[in-house]
Amino acid sequence: MLFLTVLLLLSCKHKKAEYSFYYWKNTNNYSDYFTNKKEDSLIVKLGVQHFYIKFMDVDWSEHLKIPVPANSNNYESAIFTPLTVTQTYTPVIFITNRTFERIDSVWCNDSLAVKLKRKINETSSEIENAIAENKMYRYRDSVGYSPNFDYDAFRDSVRKTRPVPYNEIQIDCDWTASTRDKYFAFLRSLKKQFPDKIISVTIRLYPYKYPDKIGVPPVDKGMLMCYNLGAINNPETKNSIFDLHELKAYLNAKHYKLPLDIALPIFGWYVWFRDNQVKGLIYQSQLNENIIRHNFDSIVPHRFQMNKDFVIDNNYLREGDILREEFPDKEELITAATLLHNKFPNAQHITFFDWDYKRVKEYENTIQKIYTVF
Repeated sequence: MLFLTVLLLLSCKHKKAEYSFYYWKNTNNYSDYFTNKKEDSLIVKLGVQHFYIKFMDVDWSEHLKIPVPANSNNYESAIFTPLTVTQTYTPVIFITNRTFERIDSVWCNDSLAVKLKRKINETSSEIENAIAENKMYRYRDSVGYSPNFDYDAFRDSVRKTRPVPYNEIQIDCDWTASTRDKYFAFLRSLKKQFPDKIISVTIRLYPYKYPDKIGVPPVDKGMLMCYNLGAINNPETKNSIFDLHELKAYLNAKHYKLPLDIALPIFGWYVWFRDNQVKGLIYQSQLNENIIRHNFDSIVPHRFQMNKDFVIDNNYLREGDILREEFPDKEELITAATLLHNKFPNAQHITFFDWDYKRVKEYENTIQKIYTVF
């Protein structure tokens, strides 16, 4: 009887989810990839075990009439990675939906997956070299440079102690009902190229709620993206990035036919309106308290109206223009985490989008509370 009780308790105990972040840098500015001691310390403090790293974007070239890489990241330098020797990562490839609107069957069933395999392997090798370089430079800085020290051997030893570079590949695509056949054909082709890897995809909440309309991708698992919930163009939208009420409406869907991990947002922006029409997005890095205090009037919570013409970078704001502040509410995120854990108790990763030191510091306590839920 005691044995059966223990067995029952063990069977009910779920493995704790890994703590992870998306790393979504998209720039050729080397300094943007530098992780200093403050960032390293924060990574350790939060217990971050895994990163989903964007390797590249793929878009359709109207000139070449083929899919082409766009914004491909270069990880050859040791400063180009947030990873330590013990952390793991998942390569993420973003593919535009219009690629699958225009692509032919040859590319879907073979060519695109073959080319991506080569690019993924090349970028992964660059990252592994970067991790070893990073470890070598830090060791040299701690003990001082020595002309007799074999740095090449040191780098090789670091690479040998690394775990398998990655065991999962993730595809990020906002596919639709009209592109699902081509997209799903590509996913099957990708699995053939990586038979020993987990193939995962991002799942927006609309495809999650309406799988009969949009289809369920033929992959091993999905990442449920619990953000970008509202209509950004609608002036009446409370918060297009994250709204707990909207999330609850999607979570009443029936069982989804894929294992799902969870992604939550910690990013934000200001939506710029003129005459109820979206003019663009203004990011927090473009604003400060002084600009807001002298150029905006608060009209309702999270809404600011220009009280004079003003230029923010290359954006020419006019008197009367509105900025809608959109950042996830911290208490709503914590409540959402409990709902999501109850809905998806077997989630293997709880992931935040995306890694930015200042933003992570602002949400640090919230992140820690959410991690305790999972």
